[in-house]
Amino acid sequence: MPGDGVTGFRSRWTEPTVSGTPDDHVVIWVGIGGWDATYNNIVQVGTLASVLPDRSVQHIVWWETLPPNHWNLTSVAVAPGDEIEATVELVQASPQRWRMTLRDLTSGRSFETTATFRSDQEFADFIVESPNATANNGPPYYSLPDFAPVTFTNAQVRYGQRWTSLEDLRVMRVTLQRGGVTLARAGDLAGSSFTVTRGGQ
Repeated sequence: MPGDGVTGFRSRWTEPTVSGTPDDHVVIWVGIGGWDATYNNIVQVGTLASVLPDRSVQHIVWWETLPPNHWNLTSVAVAPGDEIEATVELVQASPQRWRMTLRDLTSGRSFETTATFRSDQEFADFIVESPNATANNGPPYYSLPDFAPVTFTNAQVRYGQRWTSLEDLRVMRVTLQRGGVTLARAGDLAGSSFTVTRGGQ
């Protein structure tokens, strides 16, 4: 979602069922940056689903500030079908301090951390993607497993101290493609909600 002066963003989704081959990964996150000039300027929190060698799937909470490009994997587990609520908020303007919170509203588990990071405060993001497989912010990427549709709901962005619904803002819809193949597609915005599906469905 374009626009500068972003001081927060939040949304909910239901953690999807995931299946695939070992070392497939899918991340669902909310964050700021990662588009255009802010490609390497991101604050993000979300869930990571990884297909293990026995083809079982591990779902955990993760977060990151970029740079450096290094996942911070937590021990907080979530499960398919759980309702997730994620929020990132600027709590101190100088130096910038960002509070990242993820709550599993189904299990009652939660995660919270605060990071000092200089954000350009542009482009609020609501993303489903496969992560990159190196410390570089780019290829190669992990393979994307199959996942049930992910619907972001109650998506909001904060400017200053005022929260605004996504439906009242100018937004961009991005399709994830690799080698000319569509891997994930964002659907139309319906109020403050939209759904991301695997492939070109």
